[in-house]
Amino acid sequence: MRADRGQRYFFYGTLLDADVRRLVFGPTGEPELESAVLPGHRLLLARGRHYPVAVRSTIADAAGVVTEPLGLEATERLAFYEGPDDYRATTRCVRLVRGGKVEAQVFMPQRRVAPSTIAWDLARWQRVVKPRFLKRVVEWMVQYRPSPAVLAERRRKGPEPGRRARTS
Repeated sequence: MRADRGQRYFFYGTLLDADVRRLVFGPTGEPELESAVLPGHRLLLARGRHYPVAVRSTIADAAGVVTEPLGLEATERLAFYEGPDDYRATTRCVRLVRGGKVEAQVFMPQRRVAPSTIAWDLARWQRVVKPRFLKRVVEWMVQYRPSPAVLAERRRKGPEPGRRARTS
């Protein structure tokens, strides 16, 4: 479930939180973000879960942010975070708050993730769920293993600033 390299992504849920983004993107660094909306969608809490789903709506637009185009490793880390079963990245047109539109990948829920009738509330999530959630994100992201393509890209770029190259 990897989108092509260099695509933008629209975030509308837990990735609106800077601490979550830092854990997900790790050494690739956080992407630049711009306020945007996903037209014709609203955000509801997923039934029995602590994160949102975007569902079609004739009366609402889902607020979020759109990223700059992401590199290969950032894209892989993001896909790993979202997991293989609950969400699938699909191309959607998002409206920038400053004006204009861009195409972006949006992680849309799969059938197994049903919406509740409760509106998603990021501030409430940050107060109530975030501390436990961050611990789970750390445990989850430590399992990420880069693809051969990412490893090759790392070798081409050389060591990260402040990190010594391996000699063995």
